[in-house]
Amino acid sequence: PAAELEPISLAILALIKTSQGEHGLRHGDYDRYRAYCARRARRLRKNTGFLQGTKTKFVKRVLRPHECTDERFLLILLMNAERAWSHAMHLKRAAADEARPRHHMLHRLAKASQWASDLLRIAQTRCDERTRLEAEAYAAWMSANHSLERESWAPALRSFLRARAIYEQLGRVSLLGDQVACREMVSEIEPIVRYCRYQLQASGGADEEGAAAQDDELSITELLKDDSHAIASELLQSKLEPILAQLQARQAQNLDQVIFRGHALPVTNEKLRVSFLRAQDILEKIKSGATEEGAASDGQVHRRRARLDTAVLELYEQLLVEDNEAIDVTRADIKAAARPSDGRGGKAADPAQLALLLRYLQLRKMRHTVTRHQVMLSEMRQRVGGAASAGGEGGRATTADDVARVYSVVLQILAEAGGLLDAPEDAPDLEAIEMCTLAAKAQRCFYLALSRMAATKWAHARALLDRASEYAAEGEELGKNMSTPSADFTEDVSRDRDSLAKLEQEVEGARCRLRASALLERLRSQQAPGLASGVDQLSLLAQSSAVARDSPFVLDDTGSFVCSALPAGASAADLTLVPFPPPLEAVPCKPQLFDVARNAVRLPDLTPHKKPERSASSIFGRMASGFFGR
Repeated sequence: PAAELEPISLAILALIKTSQGEHGLRHGDYDRYRAYCARRARRLRKNTGFLQGTKTKFVKRVLRPHECTDERFLLILLMNAERAWSHAMHLKRAAADEARPRHHMLHRLAKASQWASDLLRIAQTRCDERTRLEAEAYAAWMSANHSLERESWAPALRSFLRARAIYEQLGRVSLLGDQVACREMVSEIEPIVRYCRYQLQASGGADEEGAAAQDDELSITELLKDDSHAIASELLQSKLEPILAQLQARQAQNLDQVIFRGHALPVTNEKLRVSFLRAQDILEKIKSGATEEGAASDGQVHRRRARLDTAVLELYEQLLVEDNEAIDVTRADIKAAARPSDGRGGKAADPAQLALLLRYLQLRKMRHTVTRHQVMLSEMRQRVGGAASAGGEGGRATTADDVARVYSVVLQILAEAGGLLDAPEDAPDLEAIEMCTLAAKAQRCFYLALSRMAATKWAHARALLDRASEYAAEGEELGKNMSTPSADFTEDVSRDRDSLAKLEQEVEGARCRLRASALLERLRSQQAPGLASGVDQLSLLAQSSAVARDSPFVLDDTGSFVCSALPAGASAADLTLVPFPPPLEAVPCKPQLFDVARNAVRLPDLTPHKKPERSASSIFGRMASGFFGR
């Protein structure tokens, strides 16, 4: 009987998170995860013998509680549910707008919910208390996903609330690793709960359990700003975008004018209004990112700051896209206003106001471009001469020439912006642009000087540093006497004043380094020929005439602490180390023998000791006897 079997324990949530992270879902590859779940379910069926028929015939088998003897049977149901769910997510990402793939996706989500219900049915009988709770939360999660895609808001909300409540309770009684997994699930469920409540409130419905409570109602904009990187957010993305567009369209109706040069320019184009709203949202994100970066600069590492700079640059790219779109829309309105009217349309827009609006948009784009380059320069200045950035493996280091090149681009943009300010009321803004130009020129000269110092071109570097000081002094003088610019340029002027104040100290430090480097190079150039030409003048003898030649040498008195070789009244430079050239001494040479008595010596007679010589007859006799066979 099933009651006599030991209860089974299975960490469902931990197993799912591990499998998803190791088999594709870390990179959003649902198809790879589906293939993994299918392979594992097949292996589990073979290992447990729970096969559905033979190779040629399919016989469906339903798992019953008394047949479930270990956790492998539960894993079969779990892998089948995960396989159906990952297949549905793959179909949703591939072709969510087409009717047939969407119908297939809903069918797979229904199948995943059915497999999760089967897992809960077995767990209620065969598993321990924690596994039953995890199985119930998992089944509620799958059922809620299916209801969410079918846009059944009340059932989806009830299931999500049930899953969230279980995971919150499990997180309180779990170990550290399981607590993190439970918190992640709660954070994934929270934005979907808010979305369901929003839909219930928008449709006029209410949940039986008070799901549409006033305290938990959040706007769609807040839902999209949710920084959760959960997989569940993909279920919301396609549904939140059209609702956000509707909200922006309603807000755009209140944006009817912009102020430029003291004139209220009407904004009548709906696309232009929506573009303005999107640009305002991006600017808010940039400000929040800059605030976070400033808070992190004191206690966080440089890598976090570089990551925030990269995110801000990406936001500026989006902002420039919105600026270009607004300019294109305004140019299209100017062309439409220039065409003759047939009298059937509404009131035509004023071409003069449209021209001012276009100029305002162009100035705004240039200002955003300059600010983007300033953010880029703040990151590049910290890496001048260092290693390549962490984000670009294999890249090169940032040089001073790179920074100067970006400043050249900034100067070009500022020159174009100054050409657009031609009205008398633009004088304060022109002064602000002139100050920004002087600050950019000063910075460019400074980094060009650093580049020339690296190339050991000291004269060029000194002239560039002097020019940077002149530009900085002119900028500071202009900043003291200039009029108050418009609100658009106030932040730029304040930033450039601070940069000029810091630049003076940097220029002074660069001048000190320049003098020291130039002096060292001159000393090196003078030292090398001096050594070569002075070798033949070296002497081991004392050069002072006050010291006698017969004075003792230091080599003769190495055993005493006070050298006696130094005469009274002489300095240490007059010491004689060794005698040079060394004195001659008598050295015994190798004796040589000269043979001059050879002719007078009588040698002994050695004839008796010599062997007698054989005669020729005896030799021929022996040969003849041998021939005739003796």
